[in-house]
Amino acid sequence: MAPFGLAPPPGPLQAAVSLSVHERSIEFVVERSLGGRVAIAVLTTLVLALILVGILPDYSRRTIELARASPIISVLVGLPATLVLGAFLALAMLLSESSLGIFFAIPLVSVSVGLLPAWTVLGVVALGRTLDARVGRDSLPTGIVAASICAGLAALSMELLLVFTTIVACLGAGAGARVLVGGSTTTDPDDRTVPPANKF
Repeated sequence: MAPFGLAPPPGPLQAAVSLSVHERSIEFVVERSLGGRVAIAVLTTLVLALILVGILPDYSRRTIELARASPIISVLVGLPATLVLGAFLALAMLLSESSLGIFFAIPLVSVSVGLLPAWTVLGVVALGRTLDARVGRDSLPTGIVAASICAGLAALSMELLLVFTTIVACLGAGAGARVLVGGSTTTDPDDRTVPPANKF
């Protein structure tokens, strides 16, 4: 027991960022009203997209354009990437139950939480720009607005939101990973060997 009735100093598990924050965030969204879910989806997509485009403009642009140029390949690449990042997060939650495992859990959480939401938002923006192009605009600002509206519409149903998030996460993860891997050799998303028929 600590002297003078004070609580003992926090150990590694308490000092580290709690991994249950992710679970509480999901519960927070699920428990909201319909209007609340839609507002959260719209604002989250809008804010994260603006942050990503502002901080990483070149990477964001290339990822969005590659996702639009070859969506099928991006989804096929992004599916295992999304599963791996999800597995990292699940493993990190298991490791965080011990004071020793938290040191291994923190890097896994950092990678998963850092990449997966960003790639998901870029996937949504790619979809938004594609829809925006259908009405003759096709600009990044209006594409972000269209992406936010798509996220809000998907939030009308939790089942639809789950399917929508999974698809755009795979799309964004595939394109984002391809840009990272081929960043040193490919300077433009159109410099590829995939058939143009995949473009949308």
